[in-house]
Amino acid sequence: MGWFPCLECCPRPCEIFVDDFDRGTTTNLGSGWIEAVGDSTLDGVNEYLVMPAGAVVHTTISHPVGDHTGIIQGTMADLQVGDIYRVLIQYDDEEGTFVYGEKEITGGSTAILRVGTGNEGGGENILYELNVGHNGIGTEEILRLCRNTYTAYVDASSSEAVYGCVDPPPNATWKAGLMNAGGTEIEWARFTWREHDVTAAGCGTCFCNCQGFCTPHTLYARITASGYCGGCLNDALIILNWEPARLPEWVWSGTAMLPIRFCDSGNELYEFELICQDGNWGFAGTGSLFQCGNVSPASFQCDPFVYALTGGFCLDTFPGPEILACGWSITITDIAP
Repeated sequence: MGWFPCLECCPRPCEIFVDDFDRGTTTNLGSGWIEAVGDSTLDGVNEYLVMPAGAVVHTTISHPVGDHTGIIQGTMADLQVGDIYRVLIQYDDEEGTFVYGEKEITGGSTAILRVGTGNEGGGENILYELNVGHNGIGTEEILRLCRNTYTAYVDASSSEAVYGCVDPPPNATWKAGLMNAGGTEIEWARFTWREHDVTAAGCGTCFCNCQGFCTPHTLYARITASGYCGGCLNDALIILNWEPARLPEWVWSGTAMLPIRFCDSGNELYEFELICQDGNWGFAGTGSLFQCGNVSPASFQCDPFVYALTGGFCLDTFPGPEILACGWSITITDIAP
């Protein structure tokens, strides 16, 4: 989905820290780890990191330039009902705070994917959660957390992802880690911490990138109209919500019953979609306002979020030329009414 264009063949410098947990059975995790909470061990037979309930481990090294961004990838092993796996980034080893991506195995084929902020003491703020599936009991699965300047994205497959808006902290000795957020023992088969394009070009970006800024889960499309449709469509509002069911497409969509173009024929269904793909944004809409086809190129900015386009509805005066009967503009922002 755009995070790891070439995970296995990218230059080694992108990787800050990697562990395959292949050092034999031991209670000593090695010099790369600090056990902040609990007593984790290495299983030399399966080459797993084994974490008891509530355990937290974090890297001894910090981000090479003190930045909070990066890409974490943890391979969850031997999935079992009740397991709650967490990958941690922006970890403050003095305060015990972090940004996390989490997957909770709730059933034989069901799970919950979450993104949030938290601390070792158990306090947390869930930014977004989604009911998803998993690979199956007893299998392995990769859990990813991508942190850019203002956003944290979490996924475990190309069609299941969540994200949350998190303001950037000041530069510090940020670290990364793993956590068992549940009450049962869990295992990890691999851990990778990589730099993000923010600090090392070519090392990977997150999903729907808006110049590093976070696009809220809810956006608001406002119509400004003049001419024949001005009296009924001016100031009309359509609320657009992020649609995780549309993944791997990143889409914000909404519908509303609004007056037909000339305000004299009742209402019709309008559907708006804002689409993000590879950092590019596009708009699709249905409703009689768009039937003329003369929609101007959109203007767009990320901070603050604004997507705007203008157009008009043409009146057929056959045998004469079409005339512009209704001028309109649509502005999509994150400003609630």
